[in-house]
Amino acid sequence: MNPVKNILLVISIGRDHSQALKRAKELAKKNQASLSVVAVVTPPPGYTLLSKTNSSFKNLLDEEIAHTRERLGDLCDGDIRSDVLVGKTDLEIVREVERNGHDLVLKSCEETRGIKSALFGSVDMNLMRKCPCPVLIAKPSPQEHFGMIVAAVDRDDDSPENHLLNLRILELSSWLALAESGELHIVHAWTMPFESLLRSPRGSFSKEEVDAMANKEEAGRILWLRDLLDEFAKENKSAIDYLSPQIHTIKGSASFQIPEKLRELNADLIVMGTVGRVGVQGLMMGNTSEAILQNAECSGLTVKPPGFQSPLSS
Repeated sequence: MNPVKNILLVISIGRDHSQALKRAKELAKKNQASLSVVAVVTPPPGYTLLSKTNSSFKNLLDEEIAHTRERLGDLCDGDIRSDVLVGKTDLEIVREVERNGHDLVLKSCEETRGIKSALFGSVDMNLMRKCPCPVLIAKPSPQEHFGMIVAAVDRDDDSPENHLLNLRILELSSWLALAESGELHIVHAWTMPFESLLRSPRGSFSKEEVDAMANKEEAGRILWLRDLLDEFAKENKSAIDYLSPQIHTIKGSASFQIPEKLRELNADLIVMGTVGRVGVQGLMMGNTSEAILQNAECSGLTVKPPGFQSPLSS
């Protein structure tokens, strides 16, 4: 199992990226993958107009680019390909991914302010929404490795693409659990259609009858999840046998239940898919995906559905 061959690490000069760089180097070495490191210099608002009327503004930007390139070179110590990109961060990262065929982006989460300082910032979320390859945004942690990895899968029997996305989630989460010597859990949150109506006076069903329906729905979800894991294991038996992942089916809203399960498991990383339709430019993550990520207290790795086209593609 070796789904990653070309890793891109995004850093911000002035922050401590020793842990991120160490993880990226280890992943690249274990997978015989190439590694590139980039930093992005973003011109200030109004730069284009100001630089036309005052050459000192252009000189200041050139100095910032040169300084960033020097610091980046010192950090990479000459043994890793590095580059300085100029422009809006999410746009330049997507262009870099498409230009050089990266299949995984690693980035430390943005420094945010306020009570919810642990949440992902706007650039992080934009990359998770729009970058064509998987994106891993790592939150600060005293641990060097992801010891507890949780893969979140969703059922949609009408979407073959969703099934392929689930298999991709299992592939990346298993690969990372092996690479990080971590524990793997697979979680699926479910609800029974029209349960509130069925339990209301309008439903004309007894409590026992509705309970039986809910039990049947849960049994079906458990069987579906086991079948999904069995299908994945056909091509990845040694990995699944070694990891022995635990599965969890949780009744309730995924937006609430999955973050609760992450806290219960003390998860270090959640691996999950984005929601969208194949070939539709401008694809964004669904409300459920965003709610899970913003309520999680761990790092996140997001995976796009097959056929995804980034709205930032040039």
